[in-house]
Amino acid sequence: MESTKPRIDRQSLGKLEMDGIYASMGAGGILLFLEMIAAGFTGGGLITPLVYAGSIIMQERAFEPLPLIPVLAGALVHIAACSVFGFFYGVVASSESLCARENYKTQLAVGAVFGAIIYAVNFHVIARFMYPWFLGTGLVLQFVLHVLAYGVPLAVGYAYLRRWRRSLPNPPSPIGGPDDEVVHGQPVTKESL
Repeated sequence: MESTKPRIDRQSLGKLEMDGIYASMGAGGILLFLEMIAAGFTGGGLITPLVYAGSIIMQERAFEPLPLIPVLAGALVHIAACSVFGFFYGVVASSESLCARENYKTQLAVGAVFGAIIYAVNFHVIARFMYPWFLGTGLVLQFVLHVLAYGVPLAVGYAYLRRWRRSLPNPPSPIGGPDDEVVHGQPVTKESL
């Protein structure tokens, strides 16, 4: 007798979150690039955004004359933050329907709101209490960049990755047997073939 209890395909665990991380890395690169360009145009150096990111772990020491260590620290902080934010985006998107995850318009709205939330938490909650020097970085520009240069590319990248993943053939389950495979959250059984 075949089990009707759905099983989880261990190969699919975390794919939604990993796609969020991958999309967030690309979006974070776009955000960092545009922040560097904006810093150059507003009189700061191109590395200013990385120095500010480095100040999260180095505090005021990041603003000392030798910027190499703060820049490296800032790059690590930026990558770590993108990973965490991307994971959370994947968690949020995992509660959406398959159609919503792959729909660019839906994801654009979710991504824009997500970018605005990231901005609000980073600048108006965390920075206000722990890193007050971030409040002098042009908050309107930061809001626009977090929504349009992070949230929107994150959404587009995530929807693209979800569509791309669905176009791949389903790999066999590491557990074995046809009832162990899961397609779009539903177990594959002999009856569904």
